[in-house]
This record gives sequence, structure tokens and C-alpha cells, in this order.
Amino acid sequence: MTFADERRHGRELKYLRPWLQVATRGLSDESQERVRKEITAHFHDAVEPGLRAGFTEDSAAEKAVESLGSAKAARRAFRRTYLTRRQEAVLKQYGEPARLVSAGFGLLTTMVIWQAVLIEPRWTEPEWPLRIIAGIGMALALGILALVNPRIYRRGGHRTAFVAGVGANFLWWSCVAVAITGKFVTVWWLSPLVLFAIASYTPLVRKLHNQPAATCLKEARVVRSTRGPFS
Repeated sequence: MTFADERRHGRELKYLRPWLQVATRGLSDESQERVRKEITAHFHDAVEPGLRAGFTEDSAAEKAVESLGSAKAARRAFRRTYLTRRQEAVLKQYGEPARLVSAGFGLLTTMVIWQAVLIEPRWTEPEWPLRIIAGIGMALALGILALVNPRIYRRGGHRTAFVAGVGANFLWWSCVAVAITGKFVTVWWLSPLVLFAIASYTPLVRKLHNQPAATCLKEARVVRSTRGPFS
């Protein structure tokens, strides 16, 4: 590390780090790293004009941080755009389900199909074909959750994996209800949960296509000046 790099790093630790600690609190580790890199580059780019204009290093750094605006306001803007720790946990739940969870879904699928499809109904009952379809749907949903989604997630298709996981989860529970009751109308019992899931997960899906941190601050009107602190 050169002397100039050491000075830049020291400047970052002294002036920018406290701002970033407040602004990125509650974000996922990946989101924090992305915001840190972008805002750090923005900070150093803002300091250089001040140094060339004759400001002291401390004054130039202070003005560069001031140009970023309120750290608390920035945190609210970042949380609307980037994944929080809780949202990251939900995303991984569908993208990388634990083996124990997959095994539990597999066991429940087997039990429901065995009891509701193969043992309980009479073959002449009109509900039996619907139970068979529900059993196939459960197996299909389980395959998506346990086999397909992890592959998509590992290849970087986080949004696709999440949407497919939520859909497969709804399909699985719907098929469970149909397999047990033999009536398709029971799917409507799950409609309140579907509406709740849509309302809860829509912001998360939007965040999976997030924008640069500096743009996020400007659109939220957090940055005090779009022309820089020394323009």
C-alpha cells in the first residue's frame, strides 16, 4: 500500500466509516458491502476536487461527507432498495432450503399421499381423481422446492428462485388441502395467506433488481447536491 493509499484509507476510517455504520445498519452483509464500495468511491471522488481547490484534507473530507446528507435518511432510502438481514434470510429459505426442511416436506408429502390418496378414499368416489391430481401436485411442488430452486439460486437467479419457491410452496399447501378434503373449494381457504404473502414479498422481489447506491440517495433526495460539494 502506497502512502497515498494509506492516507485515503485513514480519511475513510475517520470521516466516512461512522456515516456508513449508521446508514447501512440492518442491511444484509452483501447489501452493506455493495453500498460501502459505491459510497466510498463517491466519497473519494468528492474529496479530490476540494484538495485541488486548496481546502485542507480535513475540510475536504468533512464537506464530502456533508454532501451525502443525513445518515439516518440514507438508511431509510437504502432499506427501501436493498435487502435487509431478515429479507435475506427469507430469500435463502426458498433458494437454499435446509436439508431437514426438505426432508420434512418429503415426509409429509408421503404421509398425505399414502393416507388421503391410497388408503382412505374408495376408488369409486368422485373425489378420488381430484385427490390423485393433488398428490401429483404435491410431488411436483416438492421437486421444485428441493431440487430445482437450489440450482437456480446457486446460478444467480435469486429472483426466479424466490418467485418459484413461493409459488411452489402455495401449490404444495393447496394440494394438501385438496388431497385431504377431496374438494377443490378448500383452496380458497388459503386466499388470505396468499394476499398476505403478496403484500409481504413484493418489496423483496423489487429489491432483487436494486439500483446503484448513489442513484438511490439522489432519488430519495438525501444527497444535498448533485453537483458535488465544491461545484
